[in-house]
Amino acid sequence: MFRAIAEEHKEKQKEKKAHMKELETKIVDQSLPALSDAVFEKLTKGSEEILTNQKEIDCRCKTVREEWEKLNNELGKWATMINDLDRAVKEIGDVRAWSQQIQAQVQEAVERLDKQ
Repeated sequence: MFRAIAEEHKEKQKEKKAHMKELETKIVDQSLPALSDAVFEKLTKGSEEILTNQKEIDCRCKTVREEWEKLNNELGKWATMINDLDRAVKEIGDVRAWSQQIQAQVQEAVERLDKQ
């Protein structure tokens, strides 16, 4: 009697297992396309976002490059102006030294003439 009950229980467990396996297969078969579509959509959306971000980065890099070139040109102009100013100041210094030498020589000549 117990054996019959145990056999019946085992048979019911086998049937339940088979039924669960069948349900599991159906669920997987039904869910897999939806999951695949969701993953593909997410990847596509992510790729589009990456592409949009890359375009924005490229645009900003181009702007930075153009601004850098403008700044570099301005710096070149400033460097030229400073060099020109430096040369002019040196020339003024040279003229000043030259005029002081002439003044000293004239003073010396005047002193000699006064002594005579």
